[in-house]
Amino acid sequence: MAGGYPGAALALAELSGGRITFISASPAFAARLGASQDVGGRRLEEVCGHDDLRRIQGLVERCAQGRRPGRIDRALRTGETPDGVRVWAYPMDWGPAGAVQVILSIPPTGRSHHLTTHSETLFDHLGPISSGMLYVYDIQQRRTRYIHPQLAESLGLSPTGAGLAEVQDRLHPSDVLVLQRHLESMAGLGDHEVCETQLRLRGADGEWRIVQSRARVFSRTPDGLVRRVIGVASDVTAAVAQTNALAQAKADVARAELDERRRIGRELHDSTTQHLVAIGLSLAALERRTVFDESHQAILRDIRNSIAAAHREIRTFSFMLHPPQASGGDLAERLRVFADGFGRRASLRISVDVVGQPRDASSAMEGALFRIFQEALMNVHRHTAARSVRVVLNYVGAEVSLMVEDDGGKLASDRIPVVDHETGVGIGSMRGRLIELGGRLDLESGDGGLRLKAQLPLARVAEIKPARRAKRVAGEERSFAPRDREIRPERAPPRLA
Repeated sequence: MAGGYPGAALALAELSGGRITFISASPAFAARLGASQDVGGRRLEEVCGHDDLRRIQGLVERCAQGRRPGRIDRALRTGETPDGVRVWAYPMDWGPAGAVQVILSIPPTGRSHHLTTHSETLFDHLGPISSGMLYVYDIQQRRTRYIHPQLAESLGLSPTGAGLAEVQDRLHPSDVLVLQRHLESMAGLGDHEVCETQLRLRGADGEWRIVQSRARVFSRTPDGLVRRVIGVASDVTAAVAQTNALAQAKADVARAELDERRRIGRELHDSTTQHLVAIGLSLAALERRTVFDESHQAILRDIRNSIAAAHREIRTFSFMLHPPQASGGDLAERLRVFADGFGRRASLRISVDVVGQPRDASSAMEGALFRIFQEALMNVHRHTAARSVRVVLNYVGAEVSLMVEDDGGKLASDRIPVVDHETGVGIGSMRGRLIELGGRLDLESGDGGLRLKAQLPLARVAEIKPARRAKRVAGEERSFAPRDREIRPERAPPRLA
């Protein structure tokens, strides 16, 4: 219990029938109580003053009832320790029936957190109402100088402070490098910078937990190096699981949509087209067997023209729903391959240009832009008299945009329709795809027709800054400026966000 702090005063006490009895105690603990002899077998009220008796009694009862560590401050005041000392209580899993045993611990006075008791009490109260639990980590000593009791309990760490080795013992092997980089980032923080990471740690219950840590400078050494950081640790396991499940659900929906489009495209091409061919053959056979006058010939020509138009429409629709895959994998090539095939079937001249240096985008982003491109071309084909379409894929700054402009003529009212209010299902579907990815859709008047523009933010990959020597500051300046061993898991750990 006191392995990290030699000299700690320890005692084993038992709570039974509302009374506390010492089973054994170290000489240092007995000395703290002012007892001149061994306190083993004696009751608390026999060796403790009235004020301390009430507070230690309450501490032991809370510890026993809640089955969690607790502490009191400024207890057992003497001439040598006028401000008192801190007393910790830890519940034990053994004890006779009807009794509960706890270990009482008094840290040695030589150990200082350089945090006042008032500060730690404040941190204890802030922890449960903040987005996570507070901790203070000493960069130089490689151990926590303060860790909220609830955080320590959930991770199975010592509430009096945990060394780096204790954290590494609970760390998932795949996250060792992540922790190392996070520590380097802490050591190189500027006064107003915040570093953040996610780690998988095995909790006290044996389950893997995803812990998100955000930290900033708390104090510096006289030569300007980071001495301690203050941080907030949050258990985001449930949130990450929900995010991953939502992402998987979106991927499943997109895959199901793609499969359905392909199925419909195949059915149109393989089934409906054959029916049209059969109609044409039957019409030709009827013409050979029957003599039609001139008025009937006009009707037959209309039927043949309608069958030919239906053939073209089905070829165009089936190509849009089930286009051939491009030989390459980049988005620009897929757009060009589709534009070439669709243009030949719809009698459209389609140009595709790329502006800027193409950068990696997620498959969801590329899929959304490709579907929007398909929908936009189909709208041009069905609702305009356009002869040509200009397409520009633009990589600029931290976003990628797709512009589709036709030459189908100005709108009669010279007013751009409002997306979702005056447009059909196709435009609303495009807008929905973009909103899910943090993008936007705009309709505006082009040089010769309507211009559609889809914009998406490119994902930014956070870079961890290497450790660097901080600017020299005088003394131990505190900064509170607002701003910004191998573990074999028994089961697969959760994925990080």
